[in-house]
Amino acid sequence: MAGLEREKGQRERVERLFLLALICGICLFSSFFLFVSLFRFHRLTAYAYDLGIFMQGVWLMAQGETPFVTLRGLHLFADHFSPILLLFVPLYRLYPHPFWFFLFQSFSFGLCALPLYRLSLRWLPLPSLALFLSLSSLLHPVFFSMLFFDFHPLVLSLPFLLWAILAIEEGKTGQFFAAILFALSCREDVVLPVLCLSLWGMFRGRRWCFFALIFAAFWFWLASTVMKDLSGAKEVFYFALYERWGKTPLEILTNILSHPFAALKEMLMAKGITMPPGFYLLLLLAPFGFVPIIGFEFLVFGLPCFAFVTLGDRPAMRELGFQHSALVIFWVMVANLIGWRKVMGWMKGLSEKEGRWWQTTLLALWIVCLFCFAVRYGKSSFLVFTRDKLEKAEAKIVWQLLMEKVPEGVSVSATTTFAVPLAHRREVYLFPNPFIRCLWGASKEALRQMDGKGKVKIRDERELMQRIRERPVLFVVVKRWTNWWPMERSDYDKFLDILLANPYYEIVANFKDFYILRAKIDRQR
Repeated sequence: MAGLEREKGQRERVERLFLLALICGICLFSSFFLFVSLFRFHRLTAYAYDLGIFMQGVWLMAQGETPFVTLRGLHLFADHFSPILLLFVPLYRLYPHPFWFFLFQSFSFGLCALPLYRLSLRWLPLPSLALFLSLSSLLHPVFFSMLFFDFHPLVLSLPFLLWAILAIEEGKTGQFFAAILFALSCREDVVLPVLCLSLWGMFRGRRWCFFALIFAAFWFWLASTVMKDLSGAKEVFYFALYERWGKTPLEILTNILSHPFAALKEMLMAKGITMPPGFYLLLLLAPFGFVPIIGFEFLVFGLPCFAFVTLGDRPAMRELGFQHSALVIFWVMVANLIGWRKVMGWMKGLSEKEGRWWQTTLLALWIVCLFCFAVRYGKSSFLVFTRDKLEKAEAKIVWQLLMEKVPEGVSVSATTTFAVPLAHRREVYLFPNPFIRCLWGASKEALRQMDGKGKVKIRDERELMQRIRERPVLFVVVKRWTNWWPMERSDYDKFLDILLANPYYEIVANFKDFYILRAKIDRQR
């Protein structure tokens, strides 16, 4: 009896030790990404699309105003239906700073390890292996770009989706519905993984998941209605990304199912902006040593999510670390655990020595795969998303000029990296707006310009001069060598030369190739 008590006490101590190690790992990973996000913000290398959009929208709501985002030319919830952003409003009243976005996004990522650990304990025989796999899963290269690149509410859905899977496995109805409610509130397209998870739950014998299908369908109708009403469009304009498959969700689904081989070929050979054909799927599976393929019965239920990402006309959705991969990566993470459960089961017939050798060898190969991909893509992702950064001393001077020379509340047009520190105001525009209208509103042309398919050009200099003469904004903030998206470099330089030489704006601050211009207001006006 005493021996059993000692064994139980020892087991509880080990469990507490592993839980402490898990919490430390979560805090370590989350703190790293929080630091990088704040580093990008303070070095002026965060972007108006998308950090500036959420900063302006949430700031407006914190002021009790309608969140019409002038950086996008849309109501905040017409662009994407993300009611979870309402949780940031009281925090923004307390302290208006994107720190809150970075904090929640970083720790949402880190907290993915918690449901993964609980699932691993159910499926794997060794608690140490469960701890290792759940924490090391956070090294998948998809997370580096996803978290380095500003803020996206879609990323917040990841721990809730994993929590829903855990609730299905444990048969906890209340936790499942709470998890999918929080997940759905992150963005309208989370409806698709929730539908797929509900089908998985029914496959696992959880009949109550049928009601989740009905709830997800209702949420899709609600999100679509809100987005259409707020944008003034007849349909959710993002459907235009799939218009070669159809104009309505039902028509799109019907045409995909009626052309399965064409759809499958496109899914397998998906091409991103920089991603060669076929590499997207490869880079999702390879960092986990292709072990997720062994858990194919779970991956099958995630195929609609993969189709959603790969069959649209937006190449950025197939870039490994863009936020759209959040709809796919959690399927891969859970399938990886299922794969390891099967591998460990296959070894039960081996002798203890042989089993230990195979376990050690396979785990070592898996670690090498993950580590190599994490180093390769983690480093390159950091370099990509900090390439526009200013040196510490330069950034300090530019921040000081922005705060001193551009008063609060005045209208301003700024290039993408300078629009972010100026986002807390009613009128802030992404240059060349409002002189040249672009990336504005719920239109196909705006979607094309976002994807780089429709670069903004100076088509009529006389019309441009007329717009400058009208002085639609009081301040303009530009830099000669910067991220000139959404314009071509030649057109950006041309516009900048016209702006610096015109008699209607005067330079009020200049540091190297950085300029702040203020409109000259004549007395008659």
